[in-house]
Amino acid sequence: MGKSEKRKALIKIAKDLDKIVHGVATDEKGEPTDTFIEYLDLMYTEDEADVVSHLENLPNLKTLRTLAKELQRDRKELKALLKNLARRGYVLEISNQFLLPTPLFVYDLPFILKINTDSPEVKKLAELSRKYFEDGYYVKWSTQRIGNPRFRILTISEKIESSKQIVPLEEIYSLIEKSRTVCVMPCPCRSRHDIEGIRQCDYPVETCLTFNLYAESLLTMNDPAVRQLTKEEAIELVKKTAELGLVHATDNYQGEMHIICSCCEDCCSQLAGMLRPGLNKSPSIAKANYIASIDSEACTACQTCLDRCKFGAITVNDHAIVDEEKCMGCGLCAVTCPSDAITMKRLEREEIPITEHVPF
Repeated sequence: MGKSEKRKALIKIAKDLDKIVHGVATDEKGEPTDTFIEYLDLMYTEDEADVVSHLENLPNLKTLRTLAKELQRDRKELKALLKNLARRGYVLEISNQFLLPTPLFVYDLPFILKINTDSPEVKKLAELSRKYFEDGYYVKWSTQRIGNPRFRILTISEKIESSKQIVPLEEIYSLIEKSRTVCVMPCPCRSRHDIEGIRQCDYPVETCLTFNLYAESLLTMNDPAVRQLTKEEAIELVKKTAELGLVHATDNYQGEMHIICSCCEDCCSQLAGMLRPGLNKSPSIAKANYIASIDSEACTACQTCLDRCKFGAITVNDHAIVDEEKCMGCGLCAVTCPSDAITMKRLEREEIPITEHVPF
């Protein structure tokens, strides 16, 4: 396979990935961008690109025997190639069958798994991922093909005004308790910025929680960057990251949860569109159905909440005042209020979409 044949294989891979709800970076004609193809070119050798171009998306898994017959390849050699790619997350393996990675795996796993972050091409991958994101992929990534924000804010439970107002689908501890498998991994957004040498925040990197099918897929890769946690450990991590000032968000759909991100305004690919000038202003994250409520008598106007709010939703005069339109419902203001003057009050304002797609 020469360069032109490899490019054709990479374009086929990109077009197949683009059929999934998050899609990939495409130009105004709907074709995969040159930047994204260059990104894939670093991920796959010529031989690997040829093999991967014969894989499909869920639910169309292929056995080793089927692939060997299609490609007219030695099964033992093909198995070794696919197993190596599966360890890196560059193909997915389920019950000894293989399929394409999802766009989320393509976008994030080069910057999560140690086997990938130790590779010589990782810095160039980080640069290209930022470029194709900023060149226009942000719109598709943040709002998906179905037109909904990809993520939604989660509220810290102990700050919700009354236990009767807790809706399990929308509250972070309840979601963790309902999960069957929990892992922690490096935040790919902070990892990218670290690799490029452009990170400005000092938040910890090992903060992303993964669950259920996503976590189970990552555990099969046996990479030291991914650790399984108990539910209690996961809840403690959420409490710690909230106190540090990180915003929690998850998949914006009614279905099995796969991730809880701990987002910052410097690195996060979700908050970027909301907080950075010049990027797409589409609603990349849906608001929580809770808002901060201030007890004006208890409030001492210390301005702790003002400093912690990432969305400009709080002003302080004699006491703190919350702009309900700007408040995203994260609860960061309430978590460290020294006078315990802030609770999170239920406010119905976002409907969580119902969808059958796997969100990664």
